[in-house]
Amino acid sequence: MSKFVTFDCAGKINSNDTNLTKTAGLMKEQLDRCKELQVIDDRVLLFDHELPGAIAILHLQPLIECVEMNLRILTRYEKYNPRILETNSPENLYQLRKSVCDFLTYTMKFISSVDNAWFNEEISQFLDLQDIDRILQVLKTFISRLRTRVPAAIFHYAVSNIGNKCSQPEFHLYHMHLELRWLLILFTYVRASKFTVAEMMNDLSKTLELVIDDLIYISLKIFERHSGDLRLKTPYSCSCARELWLMIQVIIEDCDQVEVSFWEYVNCALDKITPTAKSELFSVWLIYHLGILQGYSTDGVFQGSSSERIKDNYTKIERILRGFSRHPGDVDEELKLLIPLVKKLTTEWWEFRIIIINHLWEYFPRRLEHPYLTSQGLWSLSMDRKTPQELLKQVKERIDGKDAESSYGMFLNFLGCVLKRQDGTSGKKNYWYQIKGRICSKFNKFKVQEFNEAALLNFISLFLTLGVTADVADVCTVMLNLLPPVLQPDNNSKRTILSWKGQLCALLLYRENDLSLQPIADRFVEMVNVICCRQDEFGRSMMSTFIDTLGTLVVGRGDEHLLISGWIDRYLRECPKSKIPVLLKLVLEMLNKDSRDVLATLMVNVVGCLRTMVFSGDYYEDLPKLAVEFTVQAARYKDVAEANRQEASSLFVHFTSTLKVKDARIIKNYLTGVLGHSELEGIRGIKNFNLIVIQAWFKCCIHGLDSSGEMEEIKRCVVQFDEIRQLFTQQEREKFIKESESLISWAMALNNRRRTAQDTALDVRTRSVLMNLDKWVLGPIRPETQDSELAWWIYRCFGTIFLCCGAMMHTKTHASMLLNYINKFVLIKNNEDSYLRHLSKKIFSMVILGLESANAKNDVTLINLVSDLLQAYLPLLVTESGDGFRVAESLTRCFTDTASDFSVFIVEKLAVFLKISQDNSMHKHGYLVMALINHLLDVSVAQNKKYIAESIVLKCSGNIVEAYIRTHEHHPHKQQTAKFINYVCGNNYFKSDFKLREKLANIIASTLINYLPSNSQPTWELLQSINTRELSKIIITQVQQGIIKLQRGYHHPQNAKSLRDLSSKLTEHVKKLN
Repeated sequence: MSKFVTFDCAGKINSNDTNLTKTAGLMKEQLDRCKELQVIDDRVLLFDHELPGAIAILHLQPLIECVEMNLRILTRYEKYNPRILETNSPENLYQLRKSVCDFLTYTMKFISSVDNAWFNEEISQFLDLQDIDRILQVLKTFISRLRTRVPAAIFHYAVSNIGNKCSQPEFHLYHMHLELRWLLILFTYVRASKFTVAEMMNDLSKTLELVIDDLIYISLKIFERHSGDLRLKTPYSCSCARELWLMIQVIIEDCDQVEVSFWEYVNCALDKITPTAKSELFSVWLIYHLGILQGYSTDGVFQGSSSERIKDNYTKIERILRGFSRHPGDVDEELKLLIPLVKKLTTEWWEFRIIIINHLWEYFPRRLEHPYLTSQGLWSLSMDRKTPQELLKQVKERIDGKDAESSYGMFLNFLGCVLKRQDGTSGKKNYWYQIKGRICSKFNKFKVQEFNEAALLNFISLFLTLGVTADVADVCTVMLNLLPPVLQPDNNSKRTILSWKGQLCALLLYRENDLSLQPIADRFVEMVNVICCRQDEFGRSMMSTFIDTLGTLVVGRGDEHLLISGWIDRYLRECPKSKIPVLLKLVLEMLNKDSRDVLATLMVNVVGCLRTMVFSGDYYEDLPKLAVEFTVQAARYKDVAEANRQEASSLFVHFTSTLKVKDARIIKNYLTGVLGHSELEGIRGIKNFNLIVIQAWFKCCIHGLDSSGEMEEIKRCVVQFDEIRQLFTQQEREKFIKESESLISWAMALNNRRRTAQDTALDVRTRSVLMNLDKWVLGPIRPETQDSELAWWIYRCFGTIFLCCGAMMHTKTHASMLLNYINKFVLIKNNEDSYLRHLSKKIFSMVILGLESANAKNDVTLINLVSDLLQAYLPLLVTESGDGFRVAESLTRCFTDTASDFSVFIVEKLAVFLKISQDNSMHKHGYLVMALINHLLDVSVAQNKKYIAESIVLKCSGNIVEAYIRTHEHHPHKQQTAKFINYVCGNNYFKSDFKLREKLANIIASTLINYLPSNSQPTWELLQSINTRELSKIIITQVQQGIIKLQRGYHHPQNAKSLRDLSSKLTEHVKKLN
């Protein structure tokens, strides 16, 4: 046997450091040589003296004294002393350790070199065996000081990663303790192998027990200062302590004479420690790391959990866990450290026993009200914010080791990992049924109903963990039967919502495991039917959670329709608007699975509500998609559709109805989907299909959707209909499909067609297209949108329709569509809709021109309509601007763009506004008409429209002059009259046409003469204001003649004197004019 090489420390270690130092290999070699017959070296060096190897053993007394002396030197450093920390200490402490080790090694080698038989009979003649005992006594005396004299702090800092080069005295003192314990074991081991008597074997066993006790004492002191994850912190002060533990394991396993196992030694030592929660935790920690130490082979190679040396220690672990389960106090912190150790040890290193789970579980049932899962960590937010999906996600993350925030969370992680690691369904069920009774026996329905929110969360998390990893159907059945009912009154709404979320998690588990929802669907349908009737925030919250969960269930085997019943119809009508698109998408996903059963369920519970949703303008994207899919499947499964009275043709008519569907975008999207679907070709055979599609196209166009890409598909269909195709050439048809104002093109094409040929059938078709327009067309226009581009576009379409289709819209035999629409869209007698007039005034000329095409001047109802239009729109079309008036272009065009006879007809209607009433008051719009006719006089010249000027002179002059005479002297009409006459006199047509001048003079003169008997003063005032000499002379001449006739007819008229005065003034005025 070579000299013993002392421990060469590598410093502190953690559990991830599996490399042993060279010392471990040398210790193993030393152990192996102890089993063999050794040869003594010729010369040995003991305590710096070279002695013959064969006889050095005869000098044990002085050698033992040297050992004692060296050990006494080391004991000086058991207490803190500043002097001994000096680096120039005279003692070579490493050499002291080495000398002691060399002596003990020599002694063991000598004993091993002697044959067993000779050793027993002859050696006693020259060697006192009591000296051997004395060596052991000296060693035991020294190592006994570890507990009584050596301070515990030395175990923490008496280590060094530079090994024996360290000059720290405490380092050498501590490592001497470790080395002597190893040598003591070897010494007794060698003696036991030579003296195979029971006494010697008992001595070896006691030595092992002594050393293990001391090493556990060291580990306990180390544990007292540890915190955090104990899987990383080891019970070894340094690498040397770990190697000593390893060699102890190897000796016990190799020595056949030792009947006690390694774990029995450890358990015996641990039993001596006072049982507390901390000490029990220490025991598990120590067993955990000593168990991992068995992952080394006897050659020092780390094989991990595959090592053949591994033996379990369930005896002690179970006893410890039973103690925790019965512990009266709160040991949550200890369990948080203990459970990860037990989990890794029992699942990765030992053959697992389910009894471990049972023991751990016994601690928690009476503590479930503790907020284990919400007091800390990522999920410590309010439970109100967690969805069932998040609850299930939390459980899965906990099982995967991503979230273990408390002792209970760690237990659930342990439980989930155990169940999850089983191979095959049978294994899962086996474990589940082994623990089912133990777990379920702690709960009953009454007890669970009394749980607070924290306890209920803990309960749900437990069963979700089981559901994720065990028999889903069985676990969910138990959980659903135990959870508090959500339909019964409960003052704790949060607890009820949590119970509801837990039950919804069962649905998620069924779907994840591809199980049919049939066994539990009725339970949920019954609850949801009641919950959806609640009008409070509590009920809305529960329904929102259910809808979100239902969205997750749609992806799967396709039986989620089992959860659909009458609740969906009510919920779609009353739920928040934000939830409707979500629900519509869910229904669409269900339909896309193309199942007769799904279709039948949804037709019963969804289509009715879907039909009513078109009455609002919302959900124009999701609603049409769903309606198209219902239509397609109704055509595909005709028997199902007929049984529910939801045939494809009925759905088509409903979702393209311009009356029922409020938002044209719904029609556009629906019609695009239907026309482009190959399975719906048969739908073209329904009655009035062409008219329905044309009306749908019309509504989409007038509501501003013509520029969208989807409209091309609709227009491509529309333009193929005979009633549309015959209006256009092939080139015009292509343009019709591409352009963004196809409605305008259609109206103009109708006008052109009718202008070339009177076609009663065309009029009828046109009226059928425009039927009921008044009931929906103004939907997008509201007071706040009256200035939008869409509002103007709608009225522009009105104007075009009135202009191009007026004649086709008007009938004398029954109610006129033209009259009706003008009353509703232009006249607007309802004060609430008066804001529309600022739009309709822009199309005023188009309306008048449309009335012209309908031959308004020969129709009494239309004649009155023209008067009403003028009266309503004169204030809007003739407006004050600075010192004068501004006439809108749309009003001017009523005279310039119409035929001459219709222009004269309108002037006649204007002349009515210039008539003065019996009480001598003007029409309220008279001053506006005066401004208008002055403007028209200019327009007549500018646009070469002589008939306008003539009609104004002939139709309006008499009323204007009569009003001048009868109004009071300060009335504004007097100035307007003078201005009008002078305007007429300045007109080029008037200047160049003597007959027109003569007609105006005759009208003015005759009107003045009529009022001479009663009021002659206005005659003189008017004649003075006329700037044209020729006109004045003609009028004066006629007036004077009229005065003479009056004087002759009435010998003494009442105002004879005033007439004489007037005649004199007129004579003088003529002289001045000449």
